[in-house]
Amino acid sequence: MDLRGYQGAAVDGLREAYVAGEPGAVLELGTGAGKTVTAMAVVAGVVRGGRSVLWLAHRQELVAQAIECARTYGLGAAIVDGSLVVCTVQGSGWRRLAQEPAVVVVDEGHRALSAGYRAVFDAYPGAFRVLLTGTAWRSDGGDLSAVAPAKVCGPTIGELTAAGFLVPAAYWSVPGVDLSGVHVRRGDFVAGEVAAAFDRPALVGDVAATFERLAGDRCGVVFCSGVAHADNVAAALRERGISAACVHGGTRKSDRAGLLASHKAGGVQVLCNADLLIEGWDHPAVSVVSVARATASAIVWRQAVGRGLRPAAGKRNCLVLDHGGNVGRLGLVSEALDYTPTAGGSARGRSAGVALLTCEACFAVLPSRPRPASCPRCFAVLPRAAREVQAQAGELVEVVGAVARRPAVDWSAWHKIDRERQMRGFRPGWTWAKYNAAKELQAWKA
Repeated sequence: MDLRGYQGAAVDGLREAYVAGEPGAVLELGTGAGKTVTAMAVVAGVVRGGRSVLWLAHRQELVAQAIECARTYGLGAAIVDGSLVVCTVQGSGWRRLAQEPAVVVVDEGHRALSAGYRAVFDAYPGAFRVLLTGTAWRSDGGDLSAVAPAKVCGPTIGELTAAGFLVPAAYWSVPGVDLSGVHVRRGDFVAGEVAAAFDRPALVGDVAATFERLAGDRCGVVFCSGVAHADNVAAALRERGISAACVHGGTRKSDRAGLLASHKAGGVQVLCNADLLIEGWDHPAVSVVSVARATASAIVWRQAVGRGLRPAAGKRNCLVLDHGGNVGRLGLVSEALDYTPTAGGSARGRSAGVALLTCEACFAVLPSRPRPASCPRCFAVLPRAAREVQAQAGELVEVVGAVARRPAVDWSAWHKIDRERQMRGFRPGWTWAKYNAAKELQAWKA
């Protein structure tokens, strides 16, 4: 199989770490960069050299994906004779190896610090460990170098997008999300508190209405704050005539497989889930990612958005509908991140600091430098940012923009104006211009 340039460089990097005597290496390749294909090139070389390989994952879907990739490399016979074993870490399948493995590969390698993986490493201390991950760091501050000291990095999401290997993301977000009373534990918001904040009828309805208004008939996935929330969002979407289903860890395997297959075949337009599909699930046709929850973890945010970045026929971009205000907190996924693990478990990625603004008409998220005169998505005029000065005695401090607040929109009035626009053949920006002018006139009269 022909590898892309950066994939070949990654294979060379893993070999160099092995030759240098390292016990293992982390292979960090972002969404869509081809972690499985790259690592399987190493596996093929080891197996054809007469040694054994153990490939571990935490879910059956990841196991099936790796087996399919191994067969494209001509390794079907190796799976049959036991020189290549691909299995979940939870079972005892890894003991089927014909001989002690030369290499142990861990898919979603940021999980490799758990007791299950540690048991495998203890059983095969001489095996070279390869940890595959899109994010070579953990929200709880755990240090992966404890099991794999070397690190091999590929291109960033931004670089992959610029090269055409991923589609760009277009963001719509809600500024000023109220997260009072929601605490952070082990690098992310407490799940129960986020569920209480987001699983409310008005918010569930807003998720469905926003999807209908912006996504239309696009294939999508919704990440919710819990199973009940996912079920409620799916029901709200169906009420609007959108084919939607809820999948979660408690869904029977046969039913889950059927729903995933129906989604890929176009029978189900939207899948709603909590965290089931956030990693190790690929469906390139997905072009809408609705994040109907808040997260404090740059890992979770990037994994969620990444589900919609793979290219597909006719796919121009990925719409990111951010109901949790995450883009303002964690930045664009195309930004480079600096990461420093902390012992206290509050490790976070920090964005490079691209300045953003939110269109008050359609809530599109836009770069603020240089500041556009109008929104390129809805053509509404963007008012100049209000400025406030933060003063501190004896020091000069930066002038920062005021925090935007989400305005209430009278959608009934908006649709009435938009129908007039369509009858008169005007461009979409006319609707927002007339709507905003009417609001300003009302305010002036008041």
